[in-house]
Amino acid sequence: MTAPRSLPRVLLFEPHFVMRRTIVSVARDLDVADVQDVSTIDRARALLAGGAYEGVVLDMDDASRTIDLLGEIRLGRFGSRSDAPVVVMAAELRRGEEEQLEALAVTQVLRKPFKIGELLKLVGGGRPSIAQVTR
Repeated sequence: MTAPRSLPRVLLFEPHFVMRRTIVSVARDLDVADVQDVSTIDRARALLAGGAYEGVVLDMDDASRTIDLLGEIRLGRFGSRSDAPVVVMAAELRRGEEEQLEALAVTQVLRKPFKIGELLKLVGGGRPSIAQVTR
């Protein structure tokens, strides 16, 4: 008998309920990742402080706070590795934000709208994915 495959534990910050629940539901149904979702940066910060995640997916609706949180992740202020893969979702990036994200070693920026399959490939086995880092 083989041991059950352990899924990467991923934190998802997405303020929009339908998008958040769709990502979580599809990830669960396809057995891609164990996704914990939050609707606020403050809640994301609290969950990161309380446990380790193999990867993080962050929405850029509140860009300055998202970039601040990403900076804290990279400084090792949480239980997750400071070099944990981070995927950022954004409808648009303002001047300078792309450079900030690059400096903070974001794994991938997904431009909204995107296909959920693109995100799931990143959290479950795409290029360089959260799942690959945890195996």
